[in-house]
Amino acid sequence: MANKEAKQPLAFEKIESFRTIDVQGADLYYENVILNRDLKVKNSAFAFHRLFKNLMPQNLDIIFLNEKGKFKYKELKGEYYSEDFVDVCFDYTLKLDENNKQVFDKDDVKKDPISTTIIRKYLYLNGFDLNKHHYVRYKRASGSARNGHCLFIREELFNLLNKWSKTGLNESKDLCNDNLTSYEAYKALSLSSLIKTFKLNPYHILFVKDAKVILKNQKVIKVYEEDKLLDSNKKDKKKDDLEENTTKVLAAKESVEDIENNIFDGEGLLDKEVFKEQGYAHKGMMLLRNRFFKCCAFNTNLQKWFKDNGITKTSQLNGYTFTENIKDIKLVVSESCLKYLKMTKGGFNKKNIKRWCDNIVDSENQSIFGVVKTDKPTRFFHGQMVETTYQLLNTLELLHANTGALIAPYVEYINYIRDLKNTPYFIRYFLEGEAKEEDEEYYEDETEDLSDDELVDSLLDYSRYTFKNKICLDLLKIDKNVIKTNLFKYRVYNGIVDSLKLKLYNGRVLVNGTYSTLFGNPMEYLNYIILDKDNKPLFDANKPSSIFKEDELHSTFFANGTKIVGSRAPHSTMGNVLLAINAIKPEIVKYFNLTNTIVCVDAVNNNIQQRLSGSDYDSDTMLMTDNDVLVKTADKNYKKFLVPYASYKPADKVVIDENLSILERLDIIDRSIANNNVGAIVNLSQLLNSHLWNIHKKAKKETINELYQKICILSCLSGAEIDRSKRPFNFNTYSEYKAILKYATDHGYAGKDKKPLFFSNISNDESRSLTIGEIETVFETENYFKTAMDFLWKAIYEAKFLATRSEPIPFCSLINQDYTTKKFSSDIYRQIDEAIKALVKLDRSIFIRKKVKKKDKRKSFAVEKKNFYIEVRNCYDEIKKHVRNIEMARLLLNRLEKRDTGYSTTFLFLYIVSIFYSDLGYSLASFFPYTAKGLPGLEETSEKNKQYIIFNKYYLRVKEEDSKSPFDVLLSVIFS
Repeated sequence: MANKEAKQPLAFEKIESFRTIDVQGADLYYENVILNRDLKVKNSAFAFHRLFKNLMPQNLDIIFLNEKGKFKYKELKGEYYSEDFVDVCFDYTLKLDENNKQVFDKDDVKKDPISTTIIRKYLYLNGFDLNKHHYVRYKRASGSARNGHCLFIREELFNLLNKWSKTGLNESKDLCNDNLTSYEAYKALSLSSLIKTFKLNPYHILFVKDAKVILKNQKVIKVYEEDKLLDSNKKDKKKDDLEENTTKVLAAKESVEDIENNIFDGEGLLDKEVFKEQGYAHKGMMLLRNRFFKCCAFNTNLQKWFKDNGITKTSQLNGYTFTENIKDIKLVVSESCLKYLKMTKGGFNKKNIKRWCDNIVDSENQSIFGVVKTDKPTRFFHGQMVETTYQLLNTLELLHANTGALIAPYVEYINYIRDLKNTPYFIRYFLEGEAKEEDEEYYEDETEDLSDDELVDSLLDYSRYTFKNKICLDLLKIDKNVIKTNLFKYRVYNGIVDSLKLKLYNGRVLVNGTYSTLFGNPMEYLNYIILDKDNKPLFDANKPSSIFKEDELHSTFFANGTKIVGSRAPHSTMGNVLLAINAIKPEIVKYFNLTNTIVCVDAVNNNIQQRLSGSDYDSDTMLMTDNDVLVKTADKNYKKFLVPYASYKPADKVVIDENLSILERLDIIDRSIANNNVGAIVNLSQLLNSHLWNIHKKAKKETINELYQKICILSCLSGAEIDRSKRPFNFNTYSEYKAILKYATDHGYAGKDKKPLFFSNISNDESRSLTIGEIETVFETENYFKTAMDFLWKAIYEAKFLATRSEPIPFCSLINQDYTTKKFSSDIYRQIDEAIKALVKLDRSIFIRKKVKKKDKRKSFAVEKKNFYIEVRNCYDEIKKHVRNIEMARLLLNRLEKRDTGYSTTFLFLYIVSIFYSDLGYSLASFFPYTAKGLPGLEETSEKNKQYIIFNKYYLRVKEEDSKSPFDVLLSVIFS
């Protein structure tokens, strides 16, 4: 029953997420303090209240609360929601008029606004009342903290869940209060979204101490802390209370340094049997979570390794475990995976490890481990291709001719798609590639940053992109003549082709390659966990050796000996580009079951962790490509630009007035973290990169060196800006950014008319990507820079894209015309018009939401997607009520085509038919004659049999007689 508390609606673990309230602190303060009343947020019997816009995925906190019988949730329209948690944001101040009424228009403000600082402090210290419940501050994860969010919980649940979260830590006796920043981040690891859980005995884990090696005499650009008083006369409005007494600033210089690498940082070895038991035998890694535990576990033939090396007792192992049976060891983790140890005195020792195990097990010595994600291929060309980023391209010395060669295959690909007369098979191939994208919902992972590729995939515009492509593909499979229609051509020319051109302007060029999860020194890890006859690890960190040589890595995606370009997000500058040789290592193949989206790298002979922007191995990913243009361009400058090296360390502890309460200190820390500027920092680095390329052939060497040193500071600063939600630093990241911005302005690198052409798309007043038309007006200026992205823009602008070659036919000319022989009553036409009104209303709703709603957060994107489906379902109810048979549906299509110039409502109607066909009694295939035949597809082939070449891949058309009939298509949909 709608809006009724769910007792046993379905297996609890099958519920992927729960809607929770997402509310602004200003609104809470207004209701609770100014009006002295509860905030009321009630769902109707048919729809969610607008504030139920947060999706809380299954996580360990919810699972524990449910096991204790304390988690309350309800069902509404097939979705589940809970009021146990409230996500509070602090995005705006509270504005009041003369009557103390909250206003939003600045012209109505009559009193001084109440700042977010005052609001946050009040809510942290006092909590708030909502729906007759009192809520108190609970947790804030690092991802949420960067966005200024904090999670509150019903007061009566706080003690139970907070005690469980602390995992036996005593905040005053342990080290928690000495570093509240890290403590808060690690305590919130249990909030990470999970795709699966399984039980494991933690006493059977092998815990090994971190292995740290020293790379001698590395020539780098050293970014270091320098004692220097900040200018107190220029107090910055965004400077945080926590950092007002900062006396450290960053400086950079060319230097030769000994660099310490933690070579197994964040990674674990998980036996293949566990992968098999969890249904992940085909996966190479699982990102695991537990309380104060975070580990990227790789698929390892662990027991085979023990057997092959004569390891029969746990006493032959390096590290700590609490089992004596070697067959019990299914997981090995490094010290850095167990964040609990950072909060305990003595750190890595057997007592502290056992203390953690004791606090996470049940009566049967089992503990629930959550799986956050596994490795997966890109969605392009069956995982064979990847999109570049503008950051990578702009750090390479690509010239105009280079960029033309780089995009030539992509332009040809777009033209193949656009040429519906001669190569229609490519539009089907493209649409099939889009359809194979996994239908995953990305929630805000509270501790991880998704790769750039994953983030872009997660923000696809479902409302105007995905479902229209789905309909086009479905129709092509039914009747090949659909390609000749207005409906189809409108979508291809005004939708698909423009979106592909926009990707090019955004620097997203398809190249052969992938995103790969980094796996550090796998064979050295195996050698490190076992002891020799002298009770010493086979791998000695003090005298390290590696199976890799300098500039080598191992990836089964590429052929042995292939030269590869790589970069990791955030990518800032030339010294962050990786150029390496792929060296397939037989021993890795023997003892690890890795996919081609995992790359094994070496930190024993290579400064790879600093080169890849401070990477570790807790699921960091790297863009990799063997594209000839990019490899040759990277090779040209690889030794010329030194790697930025962040030599500074996090602060030992946060210095805050000890007389303040914990909540007061957390208020100060969270305010400090909330103003995150990583995007601005990366953009500034790219602006300076553009100036460097623009002048590097004519400027003095000293000028170039000084400019590059500033860019290197920004490169390290971007990592610090991300990390400061987990650990404090001795310098103010925003002040450092402002100082370099001032340097850029003073030297003529920043300001109006000082930006390259492409910057109008990534940094503009609209805070959005420009349209094709807007971009092409930019070419009226002459503000070209000799930088890769401006050359790319010129190459795209000059590219030869095909024009329309034939006049389209009406879509309705293809459908069965039986209905035209019938005479319909005026009542039938009224019913059809009512259905069209519902479709127009839905289309208008989507357009308005798209126009005003930024999808800049993954969790809000997921809610938007759910809301879209709810609106579609409501529209379907109207359609079913009015359009009762296939004849009426055909009539509706006919009337739509005459009035729907943009075809948006037509697509919506076809989409509704495609997903509700079983209830409606007619399908898309029902509209077409029995004799209709679908458009054949393409399949990859050998060079010998090729009919088409695109991206150096060979294709052959499927024989037309092999195409399925509309009814085969319908049956395959029904039984899929």
